[in-house]
Amino acid sequence: MEYTLDYFIAQLNVLLLVFSRIAGYFVADPIFGRNNLPNIFKLAFSLSMSFLIFTTLDLATVENIRSAGFFYICIIAVKEFIIGLLIGYIVNLFFAVFMIAGGIVDTDVGFAMARIVDPYSGYDMSISGNFLFIFAALAYLAIDAHHQLIRLVAGSFTILPLSMNLSFKIEYLGYIIALIDDMFLYAVKIAIPVVIAMFVVNVVMGILARTMPQMNVFVVSMPLKIFVGIIMIYFVIMQYDSIMIDILKAIFNYENQLFRLIKGS
Repeated sequence: MEYTLDYFIAQLNVLLLVFSRIAGYFVADPIFGRNNLPNIFKLAFSLSMSFLIFTTLDLATVENIRSAGFFYICIIAVKEFIIGLLIGYIVNLFFAVFMIAGGIVDTDVGFAMARIVDPYSGYDMSISGNFLFIFAALAYLAIDAHHQLIRLVAGSFTILPLSMNLSFKIEYLGYIIALIDDMFLYAVKIAIPVVIAMFVVNVVMGILARTMPQMNVFVVSMPLKIFVGIIMIYFVIMQYDSIMIDILKAIFNYENQLFRLIKGS
């Protein structure tokens, strides 16, 4: 009976570490980590995923963890939570692309002052940013990206075993710079059709102001910008399938780079 209890505690230690990484991912995930999802759902979903992944682990590779003390297990659990948090945060950063693009669009269209607080995420968002984010979330689910990323997290236990130590190198700085650079590049790509259209509208309004001084350009340009901006946003949303596929490829690319950096290879 004593052997059975020790074996149960050892298995529970490994399950706790798996749960720590999965919970870290779901805390930072832009879809499963939203405030409108009940915490009990997040906990139950993370725990069920942990059980499934736990059954696939090669427990021989974590033999030292199974017999470790409570204090050491807590330290490793914090490390695993940070790894999961990093994996989910990269996904969250690429979803922030749509908020940045929406901010650029609102500045040109004239909605920059009309910002709202999204009750689901708790962020202060632009109107267009919130609109683009909602459609991005729908496209994310439609192309089955959430399942692909969950498989990525499950596969991370093979690449980054529980018993592995974290590696900190100067390469992390270049990785972060490249990540932020690509994030803003995607935001500009999404917003550029609206920016170009607004530039054309401004040029036309400038020409009309010079040729017809009696016309109130300010009164005419505001509704015209809104109308043209909405039309261009519609065309952007029509391309969301290809946009989300490109962003998903970038997410997988940066996740694999993160794994290599953490592994130290």
